[in-house]
Amino acid sequence: MSGGLSEEIARLRNAINQGRNQSQQKDLSNSAPYSAYPSTRGSGGFRGRGRGRGWARGRGTFPIRNRTLVVNNQVSDSEFVSTVSSNGRKLINKNIYDKELQEKNLSKEEKAAKLQDAKYKILIKKLEVRASKNRVKLDLCDRCLIDGDIYAISKYGARLVPTDIPTGIKPMKLQWNGYDYTRTKNGSLKLTDQKVGKACKFRHIYECPDYQLFRECPRGKHCKLTHLDQDNLDAKLLFNTLDPENFQLPNLTKLDNLHQDPRAQIRSDIEQNPANLYDSDSEDDDLDSISTSNAQNDALETNEDYITF
Repeated sequence: MSGGLSEEIARLRNAINQGRNQSQQKDLSNSAPYSAYPSTRGSGGFRGRGRGRGWARGRGTFPIRNRTLVVNNQVSDSEFVSTVSSNGRKLINKNIYDKELQEKNLSKEEKAAKLQDAKYKILIKKLEVRASKNRVKLDLCDRCLIDGDIYAISKYGARLVPTDIPTGIKPMKLQWNGYDYTRTKNGSLKLTDQKVGKACKFRHIYECPDYQLFRECPRGKHCKLTHLDQDNLDAKLLFNTLDPENFQLPNLTKLDNLHQDPRAQIRSDIEQNPANLYDSDSEDDDLDSISTSNAQNDALETNEDYITF
């Protein structure tokens, strides 16, 4: 009697567990986003058993479930604009969209004028870069003023290089200081069929003070100044008043006024009162006399157009 009762209880317990498991499996299959059957894609010629009511024998159709894309709808409409392109719809910044829309609505004349303006800005930028390079490269050369523009005198006067952006329309040929010049494509003035050579009265370089005074330079080949064998009285008059170790070249890259050239001012002092150059507190400077005739031969003449020696 007791054995039959225990068997009945065990049978009922198994039935309850089976029913509970079936209900849980049914709930899971209904809530799954995709089919619970394994995919047969890429399995060669294998034909699985039919799943569902497919039109082909032995093949079943998969349930179609569209995925939902959640987009952030908190973006303000004032920042971006939705447009249609060849690749579909896209978001573009409103400022860029307005600018492109204005360019599309321009007439042919307005587009040509805008293109010409852009080319002019590029040209001005190139001229600024070229002028800045010329100012640094030709820092030691003398300056001259021609038609309101400052030029650097290089190659013994055979080339006049602009150190700033030219203003206005400039002639292709002109005459300056008794010589004929032709303007090149980059704005420089090139001497026409004439060569000045070392007879040019303009100063182009700075000589090494040690080599000028003592014919020896402690820096040797590494010296950045020029070593000239010819005697230069002006250089000696200038260097005897300076300590060679503290000698610095003047910076003419930011020269606002042509007549404020420091080289011209120093040489003007030499011309007016050369004896003042020898007023030194150093005990090594034992120079009591000076030849005024040599100073007069190397006199400085300055007028409104150029500086001559």
